[in-house]
This record gives sequence, C-alpha cells and structure tokens, in this order.
Amino acid sequence: MIDVRSRQEQEADTQGQGVSSALFSALEAAARAAGCPRLRTYARLMTEPAFARCGFHVIAHDTSERSGQVLARAVMEKPLT
Repeated sequence: MIDVRSRQEQEADTQGQGVSSALFSALEAAARAAGCPRLRTYARLMTEPAFARCGFHVIAHDTSERSGQVLARAVMEKPLT
C-alpha cells in the first residue's frame, strides 16, 4: 500500500506522540558522544518553537533562496557543554 496523504495529514497523525523529541534526544546523545560542543540548525520559522522546546536558542534570523523563493529562517544553537 502507498500512503498518498499530504505531509500535513501525516504530521497531524504523529503530532503529540514524542517523535521529534525522541529524534532530538538521539541526535543530541550522538553529538555528545562525538564530542561536539553545540548543535546548530537553520530552522524554518514554523519549526522554531519545536527546536526551542528542545533547548535551542535563536542566535539570528536570516533568509535563504531556494528554487527562486526567498525563505525566512531562524539560526538556532544548543550548547552541549
């Protein structure tokens, strides 16, 4: 069977189940084990709150161009030390 639902419908089905928190925890554990001093992401503004809940802080807002569209994003970091 092929799931042809939209991305928004798929995300709604997993919302609140801790999927992103589990992914962030695994990523953080791997980064710590590798000796990384911090994590950095260039988050879409829509995902900024999810990263903030995981301990990331905004260090800047900027834009990037992708396929001819200018996208606003948040540069966010989480110190691991």
